[in-house]
Amino acid sequence: MFFKNLRKFRSFFSNYKKIIIILIIVMLLASSLGMLLPYYVSKRLVSLTSVISNQVIKLSIIIMIIILFHHIFWFLWEKIASILSNKVAKDIRQDITKKFFNTKYEIIKKKTSSYYLERLSSDTDQISNILGTIMGTMVDCLTNFSFLIIIYVISWQCGLLFTIGILFLYVIDTFRIKKDVKLMDEVNKLTEKLNFKTIENYKGIKDIKGLNLKDKALSNYEDVNIQLTKIKIKKDVINARYSRIKTFCQYLI
Repeated sequence: MFFKNLRKFRSFFSNYKKIIIILIIVMLLASSLGMLLPYYVSKRLVSLTSVISNQVIKLSIIIMIIILFHHIFWFLWEKIASILSNKVAKDIRQDITKKFFNTKYEIIKKKTSSYYLERLSSDTDQISNILGTIMGTMVDCLTNFSFLIIIYVISWQCGLLFTIGILFLYVIDTFRIKKDVKLMDEVNKLTEKLNFKTIENYKGIKDIKGLNLKDKALSNYEDVNIQLTKIKIKKDVINARYSRIKTFCQYLI
C-alpha cells in the first residue's frame, strides 16, 4: 500500500532527473570511500604493531585524504538531497493548493482547516524526503552486502554468523518501524486536532473574551496538548529502546 501510494507522487520526482542522477553518483562515491577506510586503517594497525614508522605516516596521510573526500561527498549528498526534497515539496504544495481551489465547496467544508494545514506541511515534507531516505538505505545495504562478501571470502563461518546477525537486526528494525508507524498516525491526528483548536481559539478570541470562556478554551486546548505530549514521549522512548537494543546487538555480533 505504501509503495502504491508513493507511485502517485512519482511525477513530482521525475521533473528533477538530473538532480537525482547527481545525487546517486555523489552517494556512491561517498559510500565507496567509506568502504576503503577500514582497509587502510587495518593496514596502519599492522604497521604500528610492526613499528614501521614511515609506513604508518604514509597510511595516515592516505586515511586523512579518504576521510576528507568522504565528508566532502557526504556534504554534497546532504546539500543536493535538500535541494531535491525542498523543490519536490514546493511542487506538491502548489499541486495541493491548485486541487483545493478546484474542489467543490461541499467537499471542502467536510474537513477542518487544520486538516489542510497538516497536508501542506508535515505530510508534504515526509513525501519529499522519502526518495533520499530510500536511496540512503539502498546504499547502506549495498555497502553492507559488499562487506559481507569479503567476510565470506575470508571465513565462511564468520560470514554465516554475520548473516544470522543481520537477519536478527532486521527483525528488531521491523518491530520498531511497525510501532513507530502506528504511533506516528496518532501523533498526526492529535497534531491536526491541536492545530484546529489553535485556529478555533484565534478566530473566536473576541467571543472567548466577551463571554468569559477563557478557562474552558484553555482547558480544551490543554487536554489535547497533554495527549500529544504523552504520545510523542512514548514514540521517542520506544525508538530509543529499540535503537539501544539494536546497537548492543551489533556490538555483540
